[in-house]
Amino acid sequence: MRLTASRASITSSGGAALDAIQQEDPTLDLNFEENKTLTDDVSGNKLITFSRASIGTYVDSDGLIKTTPVNLLIRSEEFDNAVWQNTGSPVIQANAAVAPDGTQSAEIVSYKNVVVYQDQGTATQGVTYTGSIYLKGNSDQTLKLRVVSTQASDSQEISVTTEWQRFMVTRTATNSTDPLRLLIEGRDGFVAPLPVDFELYMWGAQLEANASFPTSYIPTGATISGAPRFDHDPATGESLGLLIEESRTNLLTYSEEFDQWTVGSNSTVTPNAVTAPDGTLTADRVFSPATGGTFVANGTITAGTTYTASVYAKAVTPGTNDKFTFNVGGGSGNASSQFTATAEWQRFTFTVTPSTVTAGLDNLFINNEGDGFISDIYLWGAQLEANASFPTSYIPTFGQTGGVTRTPDIATIEGTNFSSWYNQSEGTIFSDVSPLSADSGRAYVFSDGTENQRIGHSTNASNNFALFIRSGSTTTSLASSVSGLPKPLKAGIAYKSGSSRGVFDGVLKTLSSTTQVPNSIDQLSLGSQNFSADGYLNGHISRIAYFPPRKTDQESIDLTI
Repeated sequence: MRLTASRASITSSGGAALDAIQQEDPTLDLNFEENKTLTDDVSGNKLITFSRASIGTYVDSDGLIKTTPVNLLIRSEEFDNAVWQNTGSPVIQANAAVAPDGTQSAEIVSYKNVVVYQDQGTATQGVTYTGSIYLKGNSDQTLKLRVVSTQASDSQEISVTTEWQRFMVTRTATNSTDPLRLLIEGRDGFVAPLPVDFELYMWGAQLEANASFPTSYIPTGATISGAPRFDHDPATGESLGLLIEESRTNLLTYSEEFDQWTVGSNSTVTPNAVTAPDGTLTADRVFSPATGGTFVANGTITAGTTYTASVYAKAVTPGTNDKFTFNVGGGSGNASSQFTATAEWQRFTFTVTPSTVTAGLDNLFINNEGDGFISDIYLWGAQLEANASFPTSYIPTFGQTGGVTRTPDIATIEGTNFSSWYNQSEGTIFSDVSPLSADSGRAYVFSDGTENQRIGHSTNASNNFALFIRSGSTTTSLASSVSGLPKPLKAGIAYKSGSSRGVFDGVLKTLSSTTQVPNSIDQLSLGSQNFSADGYLNGHISRIAYFPPRKTDQESIDLTI
């Protein structure tokens, strides 16, 4: 299955110039489009710290919409943190051993019949949970592993050896009081003691809902985290790179169950009638006769607020009974022009700022308003976003009052992961990004964590500093506003005190002879600005590469054509 879009797809232009990056000796090369991982091509290490405290959806290479897993545990590698509870007062050595990912981040627990566990609220009755953790010991021993239960009888034996293994246990919560728990304990509790000198190496704890098998490990810090999203063009399957979005809320209570909407007397809904864009049998058939019919999602609209509505639709009988309209707020003039569904799934979007809201009418109509045509279509994945001039990725809802919020994607490089490749005095930054809207934010920001020391790239058409350097109170624009957005952008910043320059798509921009280069840069924020919780890209980062010398103008042109 392939999806098509009601607006033009945005893809990276690729090209031989990108292949030449490897020959130019970068010290950082994040090729998200090709690798679909957070790994740096130069060092072979995952330098990026990524988090998103919620699920997120993306289009996979097969054209289907997928939902990322979420690690429900926090401090997944920090067993010395207080969030990990224990009995027996064990000695915990932090970052004492090489972990399965090659970093010095595994912890050693002196395991004299100690129980180590973490609780994160309560489970949902009927939901299947899978817990997983990497373990090894200084000798072969049998331990026990347990999830979402306080009962020792629910523990499963595991055979720990002197080599790293990922162990898993799965259980379906039987009531709403089961703890969201992952627990590791001795074989028979305190009945059969482990050797006095036994040490257990621990790393990478994970707990996932709606899962019968563990997915790839998702590290967490102070919050739970979903996995990064490597998105694809819905029509062609082309890889687009890393998707970075701001926080958005789907205000609709039921995004897929149209029989739960207020259905007009002339209309009918056939639930789960056809395969949806996510590959499941969850799309509904919605029929309204020529005399008019409505489907209303309950909620409240505020006049003067900008809303973006979206829904996936395709025709039951292409070319005939395939039209529908949107209306937000019920006020006059708030309906969009008619949409025409085709034989393929498309995501249709409509943005409006209702000037009035009709009392008693709710927030989103999908209807034909009695315009003399029959509407017979399949619908799935309805979404309504407030304070939004464009749609973001689909946020599923299943009866949650007030809708569901997807939290922002946070991707940063800090500490020695940053200082190992960055040059304070001069350098060149290459980026290939595709904003989803002309109202997008930052592609990247190098900074010291404040507004006063920055090197950055904005993708917002209204921003006067599309490529910029800021030192102290002085901001120097190296390229002014970009026209024609949204579109893919290959950009370069070559910086050096007294000689800094910007390049867009092979075209040289401002040469600054007075630029004072920031000298305390110690971090990189990808797709946002790390000194404030705004300015998110809302788009795709295909590739970012860094070179420690200031490239010549011609070299910068060659990199970005």
